[in-house]
Amino acid sequence: MTVVALAFGLAVLAGATTARSEVAITPAADGQLGAWLLAGPLKKDLAWKLAESELRAYADKSASGAPAFRVLAVRDGALDLDKSLGTGRKSGAAALLAGSLVLEAALDGWLLASVDGAFRVSVDGKALFERNSRSLRGSAVDAIPLRLDPGKHSVVLALEHPGAWWAVEVRLLDARDLLPPRGARLLLPGTTPEDERRLASDMLTVSLDAGVSAAALRPRLGLEYRRGAPIAAPLNVQARVLHAKRSVELALGQLPLGPRGVPPFEASLPKLDAEQEKSTGSLSVDVSVGSVKRTVSARVDAELLAVLRQAREARVRLGRHEPRSLDERSLSATLDFAMGAVVANEAGALGRLRSLLGTLSAGTDPLARPGVVSFARKSAVDGEPDPAVLHIPAGFEPGGTRRFPLVVLLHGLNGTAERIVEVFLDSKSTGPSVDAFVLAPYAHGNAFYRGPGEREVMDAVAWALATYPIDPTRVSLSGVSMGGTGTGHLGLRYADQFSAAAPLCGYHSFFVRRDTKGRPIRPWEHERMHHWSPASWAERGKNLPLWVAHGTRDFPLENSRVLVDRYRQLGYTITDEWPDTGHDVWTKAYAGARLVPWLTRARHDAAAPHIVVKTDQLRFGRIDWVTITELETSSHMGSLDVDATKPELVVVKTDGIVGFKLERGPRLPKTGKLELSIDGSKLELGVDQAVELSKRSGHWQLGADKPRAKRAGLEGPIRDVYLEPVVFSFGSGDPRTTLANREVAIALSRRYGPDVAYRVLPDTDLDQATVDSHAVFAVGSATDHVLLRRVATRLPIRFDAKGVQLGEQRFDAPGAGAAFVYPNPEAPSRYLVVVTGADASGIWRALSLPQLLPDFVVYDAALGPAAAEVILSGQARVSAAGFFDKDWKLPQSFADPEATKPR
Repeated sequence: MTVVALAFGLAVLAGATTARSEVAITPAADGQLGAWLLAGPLKKDLAWKLAESELRAYADKSASGAPAFRVLAVRDGALDLDKSLGTGRKSGAAALLAGSLVLEAALDGWLLASVDGAFRVSVDGKALFERNSRSLRGSAVDAIPLRLDPGKHSVVLALEHPGAWWAVEVRLLDARDLLPPRGARLLLPGTTPEDERRLASDMLTVSLDAGVSAAALRPRLGLEYRRGAPIAAPLNVQARVLHAKRSVELALGQLPLGPRGVPPFEASLPKLDAEQEKSTGSLSVDVSVGSVKRTVSARVDAELLAVLRQAREARVRLGRHEPRSLDERSLSATLDFAMGAVVANEAGALGRLRSLLGTLSAGTDPLARPGVVSFARKSAVDGEPDPAVLHIPAGFEPGGTRRFPLVVLLHGLNGTAERIVEVFLDSKSTGPSVDAFVLAPYAHGNAFYRGPGEREVMDAVAWALATYPIDPTRVSLSGVSMGGTGTGHLGLRYADQFSAAAPLCGYHSFFVRRDTKGRPIRPWEHERMHHWSPASWAERGKNLPLWVAHGTRDFPLENSRVLVDRYRQLGYTITDEWPDTGHDVWTKAYAGARLVPWLTRARHDAAAPHIVVKTDQLRFGRIDWVTITELETSSHMGSLDVDATKPELVVVKTDGIVGFKLERGPRLPKTGKLELSIDGSKLELGVDQAVELSKRSGHWQLGADKPRAKRAGLEGPIRDVYLEPVVFSFGSGDPRTTLANREVAIALSRRYGPDVAYRVLPDTDLDQATVDSHAVFAVGSATDHVLLRRVATRLPIRFDAKGVQLGEQRFDAPGAGAAFVYPNPEAPSRYLVVVTGADASGIWRALSLPQLLPDFVVYDAALGPAAAEVILSGQARVSAAGFFDKDWKLPQSFADPEATKPR
């Protein structure tokens, strides 16, 4: 590895000339620059000093004892400073990234820096940008305006270790169209031709796709410099394809080196002939890209095409109801999922597909056969198959009258449905082992059973109840780790749909999390933290018994104790276990299938005499025969306690609500007089009067108040949208923002459900049918997004190319932008989320938004330290934020209370 004395390297960067050969990095197609000179670890003061205006003076001194640069490059992803410098995850260390930017023409552009920790950017020895926060970057970027004349310019990034991950990504784009500047190169002074040859190989990604389909095998070769290319001219690409003792030499043309970055290169290789298709073995390709040589391979299975063709035929027969199934729609989704796994070359996928086809060809319905079956359901969230595992008890017979209990299982982070069923049943057998249905949805993987994951679980429960003879009063829930949190979350939110819940080693309050403790909490964040904390919803568990297990070596114990303690304070039914173990408490709690009897024995009483409803959303305003119809303040917690133990007098206690109703029957008499005591005041109802009341001028009266614009399922805040089918649309009408809009739309589509295939499409492809059937995330502005142009004047927050307008206040600082939720004016029963910015930097800044958001947020560059955070934290600031009122109007106050405090 080349090592360059710091003094020499900086002298070159500052504009000195040299006769030595230097590596020149051409940006990738998206502007990525993945090779730099690195010096470190250094003291922070020294690193900051070297990046400042004193750089030239320092460079003129003797190189004796000076730190040295070395080349740091990456093929994909971020530059890993920890790994390169061996610093570990300890804060305090600093480093320098440096290079010499050569421009053919004047540049008005963006330097996009995605950096963990504090950093400073200096150009030509002058500080251009500084961020003092040690926050992690997440997916966020700092968009730094860069205006430079043609020629050579030193670029130095001084970086401080944040105390966790330490990585960096840098991109260079022209502001006019967000493409790499024409002819731009990053020189690495002091490097050699040998460095260029090494980087040309190390930075090249070569991929081989076997090109599997039911029609043929048509391999595809991909070549890509995803983080830039250390090459000066287009390179010839040649390949030698070997399979089934046959060899084919191919000249594939040139790997392009465009004037504006290095685009990806893909070539279709010759289709395998009939004899080659019948040969099982490795398909190998020797690739030559200039002097770089690489070999890639993919496995070809002789039966693969035949099996896929059988599967396609079986898919057609399913459409003709062959064989008959309890649910042909899910069986079709199962077949689609199995075929997709084969095409993706997943381990064991071909064997699983063969087994499924064998079952179908025998005329057997896999969803009706007792035992453990893997299957898939078509998700209402994204329309794609979502896998699940189902245990069908031995006593089940299609058409039978006997009803069984159902246990719903939630897997942990990076877990699988197959694994949690195996652990819960304490059996690797695929035969029936317990006298109950057991359902484990994959629920979009690591979606944390919120948003798309929540929707998927509840849809799966509804599917099971509609498909099998399940007793709806004996549906219980359990899960581990992430699934333990999900068990608390779903069990309490849907307390009238579950009879018991067993959350193991979950995290039940945002108020005891390490990433929120000791930090300033804004009022809207306080409400959102309660919203996502199962312990804050514990009152709803009046008729939901819990079994909580948490290992005594799994810290902090407060993660489970906060829920256990709250249940005990309320006098609710709870069993808690604290075995001497770590996080894997399920190995003891599920041992011998010991929780099965407790979970399947419990029954839910839909006519329970005493019900407590607590919620901050009307979406969750009902439990059995009790419903909150209006909250006193939008998105703030309210509660309704109804005790009908004594039929002659129903005692009602309210807090933070102004409307409720009680259903007559099964608990209350369907007819007859009824006496209520509401917050100490008594009220008599006639024989047939509906029990619906509203609070007016501080007094409870019979009858509902006028309906408000916010209603169940259309009340915000922003994250509520993820409970609905959603499409993400980016404005494509202005080249100055299109790329930023698209990147932010993609990031938002992946934010709360990494395994969700949401559609991301340009605004021009957003048709009315999609608008009518989906919530829409619209990223862009009235300038570049067709839908936003049509509805801009009907939205409560105005925005244009100069900034954002809230009421009488205007926000136009650098990086200004906004995100807010509102009923779509063109589809009033659906959500519209707008993410907008005054320019591309304001759009990109949305990537810094924390997890917990209210109805609206207006921000600027000061939002930066919130990237990858749950809440804004002490260093980040927003211009305005809050909840719309119950009629979707702006509140009187929306300032950030932390904005006026010194940093």
